[in-house]
Amino acid sequence: IGLIQLAGYAAGYLMVGLPMALNGWGAQSLAAAAVVQAGVVAAASFAVHPHSLKPLLAHALGRETLETGRTVFSTNLVNWLLSNLDRALMGRALNTQAVGLYSVAFNLASIPTTLLVNAMQPTFLAAGARLQNEPKQLAAAWMSVLACVLVLLLPFSMVCAMLAPDLIALLYGAAWSEAGWLLAVLLLCVPAWGCLSLSTPVLWNTGRKHLEVRLQLPLLALAVPTW
Repeated sequence: IGLIQLAGYAAGYLMVGLPMALNGWGAQSLAAAAVVQAGVVAAASFAVHPHSLKPLLAHALGRETLETGRTVFSTNLVNWLLSNLDRALMGRALNTQAVGLYSVAFNLASIPTTLLVNAMQPTFLAAGARLQNEPKQLAAAWMSVLACVLVLLLPFSMVCAMLAPDLIALLYGAAWSEAGWLLAVLLLCVPAWGCLSLSTPVLWNTGRKHLEVRLQLPLLALAVPTW
């Protein structure tokens, strides 16, 4: 699954999106990259594990599947709100320039975490499912994953944070130089973001899939009054 995700991103954004952007296609390059990425992932997943294309309107595990779907939906909704609420609040309190600077820094800082999570989370979820009846081994595997993430991301984030102004100047130009210090601060959060994201498979494989949304609802409740 992880290799398929990486191949999809490479095909969509490196082979399609980047060349289109360099040739002046603008926002359309991102749209095309997203479509190609999704298409490659869908086609490769079907090729690896082909299944019937006939619509299935009912099955024995329908109730359990719907319950899992509700949990996934509510968790993703809360995660989306938390990841976008900061910019919404800034949009109400600050000017367009400040929101733009923060958005550029946030989007750039989130790239390492997004790539890591998309590559490792599905793999860890599948591997952890085999150990769900062996909590000690699952805990040991989780600690090993966190250790690897910290070993990789801590030095990476610190070096990138020190180079943040130069990265902004290189990628966006001098007009966005004020986003440099914001990027430096956000890059220091990357290891924590990575560890938090990779904790989700452990909750699911230990029968506590509802805890993620329940633990984050208080944060959302604290942020909403500021709206």
